[in-house]
Amino acid sequence: MFDRLIAHRQTAAFALFLALFLAGASSASAQSSIEASVSEKTIFIDDQITLIITAKGIDGEIQLPDMSSDFSIISQSKSQSMTIINMQVEATATYQYILQPEKVGVLSIPPIRAKADDKTVTTKRIQVEVLEHQSRPQAKGPSQGDQDAAGPTPQTAGDETIFIETSADKKEVYLGEQLTMTFRLFSRHDLGSADYTAPTCTNFWKEDIENRRRYATLIKGKRYRVEEISTALFPTKTGELTIGSASLKCTLDTFFSPNFAFGRRGVERPRNLQTQPITINVKPLPDGAPPDFSGAVGQFSISASVEPSELEVGKSATLNVRIWGTGNVKTIQELPKPSIEHLDVYEPNIKESVSRKDSPIRGTKSFEFVLVPNQPGDYVIPAFAFSYFDPETSRYRTAKTRPIKLTVTGTAQVASPGETPSLTQRTDVQQTGIDIRFIKPKMTEFKDYRQDLHKRAITLILVLLPGLVAIGLCFKGALSEKLFGDRRLRTAKRDAYRLLSEAKTRMNPDEPKEFYSLLAKSLIDYIGARFGVPTPGISATTVGGIISSSGDGDKAGLLASECIEVCDFYRFSAQKSSIDEMKGVMAKVWQALSLLQHLNVGKEN
Repeated sequence: MFDRLIAHRQTAAFALFLALFLAGASSASAQSSIEASVSEKTIFIDDQITLIITAKGIDGEIQLPDMSSDFSIISQSKSQSMTIINMQVEATATYQYILQPEKVGVLSIPPIRAKADDKTVTTKRIQVEVLEHQSRPQAKGPSQGDQDAAGPTPQTAGDETIFIETSADKKEVYLGEQLTMTFRLFSRHDLGSADYTAPTCTNFWKEDIENRRRYATLIKGKRYRVEEISTALFPTKTGELTIGSASLKCTLDTFFSPNFAFGRRGVERPRNLQTQPITINVKPLPDGAPPDFSGAVGQFSISASVEPSELEVGKSATLNVRIWGTGNVKTIQELPKPSIEHLDVYEPNIKESVSRKDSPIRGTKSFEFVLVPNQPGDYVIPAFAFSYFDPETSRYRTAKTRPIKLTVTGTAQVASPGETPSLTQRTDVQQTGIDIRFIKPKMTEFKDYRQDLHKRAITLILVLLPGLVAIGLCFKGALSEKLFGDRRLRTAKRDAYRLLSEAKTRMNPDEPKEFYSLLAKSLIDYIGARFGVPTPGISATTVGGIISSSGDGDKAGLLASECIEVCDFYRFSAQKSSIDEMKGVMAKVWQALSLLQHLNVGKEN
């Protein structure tokens, strides 16, 4: 009886609490509201703002107006909370949108509406002033055919959404002189996929510039993302030469673009773009070239040194002659070997290096001569001369070194008739008369080994046993490695997706290191599992060789190398990154992983 009374009281208390709860909820609903604000009301065209919407007591989702003519939505997020104060329930939803302005001027965010019971609540219109702020020169857009003073008219293809162009920095050059061809992609959308075909450059020596520029620019008040690919060209023939057409096959992802409509998925629109060829006039080099001119065109310097400058007879010294500067160092021919009495000079060891980071490209070519004196005394190594054509002044120039003094001490070496002292001579090696003496054992008695057959069987077992054990261990190791590799491969894809998802949450342009570290780790770990390679050995320079070994992985290897290189740049530098670039690199990592999954290498579950 007592228990039943307690149960009735608990039921009544719960009913009373429920009634008060519903009453509080109803009261909260009666106080429904929606507010909107922005982080800044005056920004530059390259900046971004945060739109914050706070909704209380709203039914369902808010209705975001169409802002595509003024803003692009870069990212969005939502958080919810619920509080109970004096038995009143208040549910709050907070929406955050990162917006990128699309033009200069006074832009507006229209009123935002939401439903609460039978009524509609709205926010006030918000105005944002966007100022023009360019850190780079204004780019030319489609149909802008202004003649460049230095180079021919850039050839463009596309429309106001996306277009490409190829240009050359010079329209007339000398034979062997460098000109720089630049391909630019201007886009207001993200690319779902891209297949770039470089122009054909017949009768040009080609060197790719490693530094690819990525930046944003304004064209007719609209913001474009730009990517540049530059190539150094050296004409090998005179007359009118043609730089072929550049083409780009791509798809446009409009999910986070100026045409994005809230609540709809982005679509991929295929585009095929192709520029027109460019004609370059190549002039022959003028007459009056020095006798030692071998065809080098550019600006060069030369130096010479000998180490050591003092030595003994029979010892060796190294003469290093170095030529460096801007131009194609591959055209520099071998220097003549100096002829000095009582000084043996051997054929040079030639080293060559080219820096392709920026244009114009720079290079160095060095010649290392080994010198071996056979008489003491003071020697003079004559000056070296190198002639080249300077296209800036249209004149031939000759660079020279100074003569170098070499002091030799010790006793002169006297050569036998018909013998020439050489670097390989050694005075501490004496001939014994016979190079190889045959050593035969002393056999004083013979033994019949057939009497110890049982011992020989045991010996045979003892000899074979280590080999059998080694084979067993190898088989066990191979089996363990296969099982471990299969297990590693099964989890590689899942781990890569997990790291990419985590990277998406760390997309902070002010602190990009963690974001790019996660991207690089997702790609490197997957490649290591896919190809059975230790991850410490995978880098931007080695990944191409690892992947292309599969036969059809050249494209995947090139894309993976590019992704890792960009990630390494931001991981190990203090450079900041933009949201657009972060999204672009992440999209390329996804594309690289997709290509790797379809390579015919091993198994994948």
